[in-house]
Amino acid sequence: MCAAIEAVKKAGVVFAVDFGERYVDVNQKVKLALDNGRLGKMILGDMRMKWYRTQEYYDGGYPPGWRKRTITEGGSAANQAVHFIDLLQWWVGPVKTVYGMSGTFAHEIETEDLSVAILTYENGAWGSIVTTTASYPSLGSLMEVTGSNGTIVWKDGKINVYKLKDTPEPSLDEFKLDPNRPKNIIEDMVLAITKDAQPMVDEKEGRKSVAILNALYESSRTGKTIRVS
Repeated sequence: MCAAIEAVKKAGVVFAVDFGERYVDVNQKVKLALDNGRLGKMILGDMRMKWYRTQEYYDGGYPPGWRKRTITEGGSAANQAVHFIDLLQWWVGPVKTVYGMSGTFAHEIETEDLSVAILTYENGAWGSIVTTTASYPSLGSLMEVTGSNGTIVWKDGKINVYKLKDTPEPSLDEFKLDPNRPKNIIEDMVLAITKDAQPMVDEKEGRKSVAILNALYESSRTGKTIRVS
């Protein structure tokens, strides 16, 4: 990632990462709710992705087997869960430290099919990450964010819980989104190039999830708590 950033700077071109979850309306409204202090002081931010992938999934592809090799693919955290990890750190705040474990339990692959991590955030909140492709049946993806004033629960792209102590019936619809905002990476790149606009996820933003993943894998390898840098 650092090499890519340096190459982009040298070439003087636009750099953007396609973290598509950031363009989704409900996810942007959650971000606004958190940024406007609706949940109060951040306490806890969790992400759990429990999916299932067959051995045939890893053996297939073009060229065959590329999904199961470390040199061409990441595991359940770096491949399947990276978009949710990005969303979690975008919502709750920068991650400070990671203590993690990862391993291969149900597939014949070089990469991991299960990762678990404990997080501390820069704002003092704690959190956790669970990612797997060995959960049969697939249980989907879940994120829970809790503050001193309430909780938001996100399940497979929908808000299941939005409860606040100080508001009887809160609604994320109070937050109005700019109708002219980019709806996807293509629109974002067009605006960045033609209007000299800032992409939703530039090189600095895109690197944050990679740093969390690297810390998780390094912690798993060493058994130590790793500072995200």
